[in-house]
Amino acid sequence: QVEEELISRRKLHQEFNPALFNDRWESLWPKTATVITTESLWEKFARQGESPILTSITVLQDTIHQGVERELFGYGIMHESGEDKLKPESYAHIYLGPFDAQEMSFLEISHRTILIRPDQVYALFPPITKDEVAMLLNGPRQRVDSVFQAARQSLTIEGRVDKRSFITAVCEGVQSGLFGYSETADSTILRGEDANLTPSHVRFSALLISEDVPRPVTSEEVAKLVSGNGRISIQDLYQKATDQFGPERVSEQSFLNALQTCVKEQQFGYAETEADTLQSGLQALHLTGFVGKPEILPPDTRVIRVVGTISSPSELATVMKAAMSLSKLGESQITLDLRLELKGDVNEHSITMALNELKNRAPNLKIEDRKG
Repeated sequence: QVEEELISRRKLHQEFNPALFNDRWESLWPKTATVITTESLWEKFARQGESPILTSITVLQDTIHQGVERELFGYGIMHESGEDKLKPESYAHIYLGPFDAQEMSFLEISHRTILIRPDQVYALFPPITKDEVAMLLNGPRQRVDSVFQAARQSLTIEGRVDKRSFITAVCEGVQSGLFGYSETADSTILRGEDANLTPSHVRFSALLISEDVPRPVTSEEVAKLVSGNGRISIQDLYQKATDQFGPERVSEQSFLNALQTCVKEQQFGYAETEADTLQSGLQALHLTGFVGKPEILPPDTRVIRVVGTISSPSELATVMKAAMSLSKLGESQITLDLRLELKGDVNEHSITMALNELKNRAPNLKIEDRKG
């Protein structure tokens, strides 16, 4: 009866959230302390005034297991209780992360078992490196999870292998070109400094690609195919890249990825149509678009483009009136790209007269007259 009353009043706890060590119950394990023995922590629960009281030592064991699984702290087993807790050789084993938590069959509460901050774990036990991950690749394509398990079981890997450190090493290996990464067997292979791969994007179901598999075309290689002046259609550039580097390295997606990097870095600009302004920066690219030297405007310059279909002469008059009014607001230059489509039986003489007058009055215009 008394125990139930204490539990209902939250004085006695059947469970304890390990995150509270960094929050409400920081006093149990002050942030200034890198390491604390599990026995000292248990004694604080039992003796420190105002601290929560746990129903049994099992509650603390469950709390520690949760904390390790959630990577809130590590759990270490020392060879001897009196050894230096900040020396890696003092430990028989360190557990941190969900995969380590699965291997924790029994949690000992004593002076030789400790809780340790995650950053200190990585300081004492440096993580697995990209080169060590590359050493484990023994085929052209291997699932990420199989390489991860091989790393955890390997006797030659010196770095610490947990999910966080392994995925970080995978990203570094991909970006350095040691190996590639692909979501599926048919997906684009990411590899090299252009690879936009972050730890949050890595999936254990994906594939790591050995260095023997051709790496995707790079942004530097694509940039060299674009001349300094004018613009080129992306479709033509894609064909040019395929011819030079081969279809093994130039897939549609890898090509667009490299091209996107070029545009993002302002090596050249992108336009959806041949008439649009070439612009650099972040934007979606399509094979139907165009690239070329970006048209960067001076700070005091503004360009207004009007694109669309005019349905009546009055609308055209409105557009021309607006253009004339705007041109008077500053030093201006108007570039005209007008397409007039006439259907049906039209008077040829009237057309000829109108075009001749236009040529005489606006000699800088190039006039094209085509018939179907």
